[in-house]
Amino acid sequence: MARRYVPGAASALLLVGYALARCGFGAYPGTGIMLDITERLPSIEPLAPLAQTFQFSPIGPVLAFTLGADTRTTYLALHAGVLVAGCSWLAWSIARRWSLSVAVFVGVVFVASQACLVALAWVGSYDVYTLLLGSVVVVTSSERVAAAAGFVAAFAVFEQVAISFALLVAVAHVVDDPRRNRYLSGLAGAVIGRLVLTVVLRVNDVTHDRRRWLDEFGLAHFLEQFADAAPLLLLTAFGGTWVVVVACLRQGITTWRARAAWIVALVLPLVPTAITEDQTRVYTIVTWPIVLALVVTTVPSLTERQMRSIGVGALVLGLVIPPVFLWRGDPTLADYHLWHLLPFG
Repeated sequence: MARRYVPGAASALLLVGYALARCGFGAYPGTGIMLDITERLPSIEPLAPLAQTFQFSPIGPVLAFTLGADTRTTYLALHAGVLVAGCSWLAWSIARRWSLSVAVFVGVVFVASQACLVALAWVGSYDVYTLLLGSVVVVTSSERVAAAAGFVAAFAVFEQVAISFALLVAVAHVVDDPRRNRYLSGLAGAVIGRLVLTVVLRVNDVTHDRRRWLDEFGLAHFLEQFADAAPLLLLTAFGGTWVVVVACLRQGITTWRARAAWIVALVLPLVPTAITEDQTRVYTIVTWPIVLALVVTTVPSLTERQMRSIGVGALVLGLVIPPVFLWRGDPTLADYHLWHLLPFG
């Protein structure tokens, strides 16, 4: 019986090796602030106005406080463990609902994408929860599970999951996808979660959310950075997954109306990206559930041979496209990456 798990385990090890070689890894720059929030729990003391943004993403500190991960090493290890465990559960769920080959294909899509780069380059960030919970809403067959995942995701980054789910609802409406109710459940759960979080924080005088950054620096500050980042952002937007997105749109989506809906859903997240400092991260986190939904929507139209060809193309392109993410308009490389061994790394 153990033999049935060998192909999946071997594929997982290869994908992990590829991910580390392509993305490297590093620590989230805001880890110190998240540890400060963790150490103050269970009390909630307002931080400086700009730092209060982090208090609107308390899922990591709450989990770390619960498990006693109150040092930098244990906090980062906890989040690395969450990423591994979450990806493993998602792979198992996809294999069970679709097939092992589809699970491996989705794994390839992830490691070749910028979502993997963001998750590994900033280990310790709340992004891991946003990515995993957004993925749960896409792959689950239960509206209750989708609502629960959306609720918890609101304690990571509400704005990002709300945009993702709203765009998925819109696409599902256009293409008459029965998963629309699941996406609606995820969105409703996220809204309720944000209301609960807002009430709790306001009671403790924490009132400055992400809008504070826009008020503090002004719109022009962010638009200038976005203009500098735009060319490289468009080139690297999906990493090697550019191959997957194009192939799925061409081979898996049969009408121009549906293609247009998916394309618009992938373009619109550039708007919120334009008013942030971490351009790659925001665009990637918002679009990952949409990319995943596109993949699981189109895989029934693809043969295993086509999935292998597309997957290989994505892995190759993922190694060709520079493994950088854009932060404050400038390209950034993970702390521990093979490129740092090169003279220009």
